[in-house]
Amino acid sequence: QLLLDPRDEGAEICEAYATGFLLAYRVDRVEALVSAWASDYPQDPLPHLIRARLARSFNGWKEAEAAYRRALERDPDSDEAQHGLADSLLTQQRPEDALDWYLRVPAKSRHYVDARIGAADCLVALGRSEEAAALLEEIGPGSNENPKLLLTQARIDLEAGQYAPAAEKLRRARTLQPLNDDILFALASA
Repeated sequence: QLLLDPRDEGAEICEAYATGFLLAYRVDRVEALVSAWASDYPQDPLPHLIRARLARSFNGWKEAEAAYRRALERDPDSDEAQHGLADSLLTQQRPEDALDWYLRVPAKSRHYVDARIGAADCLVALGRSEEAAALLEEIGPGSNENPKLLLTQARIDLEAGQYAPAAEKLRRARTLQPLNDDILFALASA
């Protein structure tokens, strides 16, 4: 009944239903709802963000990229969409494209630290490890126990042939995330 007569709260009602369907693992219902939502509220970026989140959870990185781009068409300042698009591009082995999107995430965003780490990962992939290290310095010492940060710092150390410092960082990262395959592989490499 709420969906049939939403008054001025249609987007909020759709969001509540989508959240409920996600919590109940009703992916088919979420997709149907998000499609209708995007059609009924063409300027709302949120249905596209939900579609992107869903695609990511199933490793559908091309679908996530497309959904993030649609969200950004509606809200160019969406830091979630900027960060998500960058993650999608980097996962698809497109670090040069991802770098620009990571750097757009503003410092006030809750995605800022992860975006800076992602940008550093892009720079490492592009063979620009010194720039990556400098970028990570901007994050500050308060993030020293972030496993993603430790992994990226260790990758920079490995590139420079600094195996002992890399191993030390990776051991700390492994303590924080013992089942992270990327950390375990890098530690074995170190």
